[in-house]
Amino acid sequence: MFISKEIKNMKIRYEIAYEKHRGFFIHVHHTAYRDIVEEMFGWDKKKQNNLANQAFDHGGIHIIWKDDDRIGVIGWKLYKSHLLLKDFFLLPQYQERGIGSQIIKDIISKPDFLTKDICLRTLKNNIRAKKFYEFHGFKLKKESEFHWHMLYKFISIQI
Repeated sequence: MFISKEIKNMKIRYEIAYEKHRGFFIHVHHTAYRDIVEEMFGWDKKKQNNLANQAFDHGGIHIIWKDDDRIGVIGWKLYKSHLLLKDFFLLPQYQERGIGSQIIKDIISKPDFLTKDICLRTLKNNIRAKKFYEFHGFKLKKESEFHWHMLYKFISIQI
């Protein structure tokens, strides 16, 4: 677990997700992502449950806490050459409040990740997410049929 700097007297912290958190992960996935998925593909609850369960089973998921409240989830996988950021969802009542920005800043500045490029993908019709990541320095790397693939490039400064 690591703890963010305080934002306006709130502390953001990240706790590794365990089996007991599976239901919360699925709830946040469905709540935060349903409108985007429904717009592109329609909503098939059984399929979305399967996809959320697969994402959870792949590991690297963390519960995001604000003070004493669970407010979302984020996943990451550290590779030798880069960090893969995945499954970043905040409950709607915690969106548009600067929390997502603080989380991205935390990830970018986390000591374990400081020398890594950060890769992620988001659904193409999620323009709000694409703009959010671009605002934080991510660049569009490529497009696939359904996704924007984005990259935050680590820049080494030599003195």
